[in-house]
Amino acid sequence: MRILWATEGSENSTQAGRVIPHLRGGAEAEILTLAVIPGDPMPWLDLVEEQPAQPQLEQARREALHRVLDAALQKHGLQQGHATIRIEVGDPARTIARVARDENSDLIVAATRHETIATEIVGPTTTELMVQAPCPVLVARGAEPWRSVLLATDGSEEAAPAEAAVKLLAPNDAMITTLTVVPSPAPDQEPD
Repeated sequence: MRILWATEGSENSTQAGRVIPHLRGGAEAEILTLAVIPGDPMPWLDLVEEQPAQPQLEQARREALHRVLDAALQKHGLQQGHATIRIEVGDPARTIARVARDENSDLIVAATRHETIATEIVGPTTTELMVQAPCPVLVARGAEPWRSVLLATDGSEEAAPAEAAVKLLAPNDAMITTLTVVPSPAPDQEPD
């Protein structure tokens, strides 16, 4: 299995890696840890003041991020030779989707935006990634590995990839519950 772990190095996003060893085949998977530095986070800055090129600062930033990602791989027991780190510059969601496509990834592991933001659990990058990704996206949340899975499906052809992903990825000891919701008729309609 080829897993792309998308993280920008924050504590929340590096915690998402904790699920990887618990996936079926996760311990033996090829893991590409990808961090994407936004290409131009403040495009208006050039209009205010000409900024000198600072290649040493950029190199130091990349090295620090690499150390954080390497420590996260070690923390989750994922550094046994089949894990690599890659840092790219660009639009995060588009870059992650492109790299996943180029690397033939079977799964993307990403994090929720932040555990304490109740109104926006999944941030805009992860939301866009779920639309653009060429493979399943597992959005990890919480500090503990997952042990139960709720598979929401309507049994349609469109739901088949989600069903296959759960069978392929769920930990061996996970309890899988399948849920199908049948819409109730509108109040002014008679049931069939």
